[in-house]
Amino acid sequence: MKDGILWSVIINRNTCGRGWRRWEKWLLENEISYEVQETHSLEELRSGLSGLFAAGNRLFLFVGGDGTLHHGVNALIHIAGERSKEITIGLLPCGTGNDWWRSFGAGRAEGQKGGKAEGRNFMMVERLKSGAGRTMPVLKVELDDGTVRYAVNMVGGALDAAVVKLIGKKSIKWPAWVIYPAGLMLALLRDHTWKGRLEMISGRQGEPPMVRGANLFPLKGAELLDGDMLTLQFGVGKFCGGGMQVLPHATADQAGFLIMKPKPLWKILWQTPQIYNGKVIHQKEAIHGYFDAVRIESHGKPVPFEADGEWIGEGSCSITIVYPLNNFL
Repeated sequence: MKDGILWSVIINRNTCGRGWRRWEKWLLENEISYEVQETHSLEELRSGLSGLFAAGNRLFLFVGGDGTLHHGVNALIHIAGERSKEITIGLLPCGTGNDWWRSFGAGRAEGQKGGKAEGRNFMMVERLKSGAGRTMPVLKVELDDGTVRYAVNMVGGALDAAVVKLIGKKSIKWPAWVIYPAGLMLALLRDHTWKGRLEMISGRQGEPPMVRGANLFPLKGAELLDGDMLTLQFGVGKFCGGGMQVLPHATADQAGFLIMKPKPLWKILWQTPQIYNGKVIHQKEAIHGYFDAVRIESHGKPVPFEADGEWIGEGSCSITIVYPLNNFL
């Protein structure tokens, strides 16, 4: 093992109880050096990370789900400031959704697919022992009210965020694959159309945005949409909501987007299975492509937004791809 490699393991006890025992055994069997800090609230998480960073810790391994990783990354970026590039982050999945892990868990971003468990395990052990990973982007969300949040997986707007707000009010901790569809049904019973304008600030490496869709007409400048919208997705990961594959074209090297225009309720329900198999991007109301930065102007009823399944707020915002951290495992 490389000298000086000591991981700060942060356990979210709200989502990971008995699951930690399995990971603890795995870490010990593979001779990974670590120290443990348990958290039960966001306040404990931020306070603990602040103390660890001040003590010189730069390797953080979160044990939890997408929410744990989301809040951990945001806290560390805030705490570290310009020194955030010194930080390496990893995740041991133990949450209700684990969507980031589905796309980027050790080895997946490099092509190690579901049947390559042995190869993924070896790669994960080697990375933990060396402290090395890969540089990956995150999404910086800036609401016009001054709110700034970072998403490691995906940012959702309109209907998707309305669902997150609804299920966030529930005290029962059900698996994401159960609670999200239930929240979707509730959200569809309400007004679920928003108005706004979406403008691509830049595509890959400053080139014009690459846009694909079944019903696209030529872009007017960099404008993607000016009118009614049903839902919005922007991300580097492919999955959200406990396994919904809404951005099958997104990768760690190129963020993808999906804009869904309004459609009848019966059609939304009929096509629901397609959000799990990636075919949603080929629906005629869909526009999808790649981006580096996008601006969403909210018209009338404020457009709601969420990041990694965590509520952010409402209104107009900008979403930009940034690289604030050193490495992800």
